[in-house]
Amino acid sequence: MITRENKKVLILGYYSSLDFGNLSMINGFIKKYRGYEIYLASLYPSIERFILKGIKIINILNIKQVVKLLRESISVHLIFGDSLTGRYGPFSKLFVLYSLILANIFPEKCTIETSTILPSKFSLSLLKILLARFKEIKIRENRFLTTIKIINKNSKVSADLSTLYLKSFVNKRFEKRNKIIFVIRNTSNKLIGIKRDEFIKILANQIVKITEKNKKIKIILLPFQYGVRKNVDDRQILNEVYSYLPSKIRKRTKLVKKFLKLEKVIKIIGESRAVVSFRLHPCIFAYFLGTKFIAIKEQEKIEEFTKNRGVLLSFKNIEHLDELLE
Repeated sequence: MITRENKKVLILGYYSSLDFGNLSMINGFIKKYRGYEIYLASLYPSIERFILKGIKIINILNIKQVVKLLRESISVHLIFGDSLTGRYGPFSKLFVLYSLILANIFPEKCTIETSTILPSKFSLSLLKILLARFKEIKIRENRFLTTIKIINKNSKVSADLSTLYLKSFVNKRFEKRNKIIFVIRNTSNKLIGIKRDEFIKILANQIVKITEKNKKIKIILLPFQYGVRKNVDDRQILNEVYSYLPSKIRKRTKLVKKFLKLEKVIKIIGESRAVVSFRLHPCIFAYFLGTKFIAIKEQEKIEEFTKNRGVLLSFKNIEHLDELLE
């Protein structure tokens, strides 16, 4: 029976709120578990305390405190985004492994929420050991379900946690403006397989083409992930794209540098004419906010979400971007 004393819920595996996708997932979780006392075991407690409200932050390296909360909590939730794939770097893999080991102290309480569950360099045998006894695994992508059921039979496909947060904005009316948002992952060129300079040149030329075709259009270069390390910070590549633009186009282009509140990001996307994104979550935001989005096919998860919702464009066909934005 759930009583006032055991209404604690613990979150493990959450890497950072310096990513608006992650931040929307956490806000979705907070909404889902309203009325519970929510704790987040974080690698960056000072950052999370500054950003997150309605949630208690502890240091995940304080093992004594984490184990105490594992024991006291009614449920434990591991919220993994791209940290499980190691896309934040080798350190994120160690963080994931550490979180999974902690969770295995009380595996019967543990649920993995909305994750890309098959990191390429994690062995299947290790995942079987770490996840087999978990209460439940909820994954975002149907294509992984058969394999995950081998690891844990209590597995199912579930919507991204961010949708629980974004649904509250579905009926909100936004005044659409002549602005187009570009969201570019800092490692996009590696995923697409071309040199960075060439990648930046192609994108900058597309922005020039779009703005010359429609003199009223303004461009917003919006970082969706800020980083404790430079290599995962979207501002780096956006700054390079901005620097490559002719001066007359820069005057019609806004490069967002400072970290915005999530509500401000929602307002910017909601009021925009379209979003061009190399990331999944800006597409999810745009869809729920009633904004047209063009997803650049960089990862399979983007392709799966975009079906019947938005426009999917491969990078080799990006020269047709201006036609899709007419």
